[in-house]
Amino acid sequence: MNCLPPLLINLAGMLVIYCLMTLALVRLYWHGRGIVPVLATIIIAGFFWSGPTFLTPNVKIAGVVSYSLWLGNLLVSGFAVVLLCQAVRSIPRQLEDSARLDGSGWFGTVCHVVLPFVRLELGLMALLTLLGTSVLCWGALSMPGGPYAFCPPWFNWLSATNLMGESTPSLAKFFGEMIAGSLVTTLPVILIFFLAKRYLQHPPVTEVDA
Repeated sequence: MNCLPPLLINLAGMLVIYCLMTLALVRLYWHGRGIVPVLATIIIAGFFWSGPTFLTPNVKIAGVVSYSLWLGNLLVSGFAVVLLCQAVRSIPRQLEDSARLDGSGWFGTVCHVVLPFVRLELGLMALLTLLGTSVLCWGALSMPGGPYAFCPPWFNWLSATNLMGESTPSLAKFFGEMIAGSLVTTLPVILIFFLAKRYLQHPPVTEVDA
C-alpha cells in the first residue's frame, strides 16, 4: 500500500505529459516548427519520476519505488516518442482549420481534434506505464533477498534515497544525484526523438496554406 500512491500519481502525471507531447508533435508536423516544446515534454517526462518518489512514506522502500519509476518511465517514454510520431500523421490538418472556423480555442482543439485520434496510443502507454512500474516495484519487494538486492549499486549511488542506512546526503548532493539520474533518462529519449523525427519531415499542405 505504501507503493500504490506514488505509482498512481506517476501514472496520472505521465499520461498528462504524453498528452502535451502529442500536441507538441502535432504542431511540429502541421507547421514544421516547434522542436523546443517537444524537447521540453521529453525533459519533463525524464524528471517527473522524482516527484512521486518524495511521496513514499516508507523510507526503506523509497529506493525501490524510485528505481521502478525511473526505469519504467524511461522504457515507456522511448516507445511513446516513436509511437506518437507515427500516430500524429493520421491527424489531418484540415480539422484544425475547421475547429478554428467553428470558434474552438486551443483547449477545444486539443480535446476534440488531437486527443480522439491518439486515444488508443495513450491508453496503451498508460497500461505500459502501470505495468512497467508496478511489476518492477512489487516484484522487488517480494524477492527473497529483499528490496536491497533489487536496485543495482550504481543506482543506489545516484538515487536521492538511501537503502543501506548511511548518513543523509546534503541538499546540494541530493538534487545533484536526482538531476544526474534524470539526465540518464532524458538523453536516450531525446536521441530516439531525433531518429524518429523523419516521420514528421513532410507536413501536409492544405488549401489554406497554399
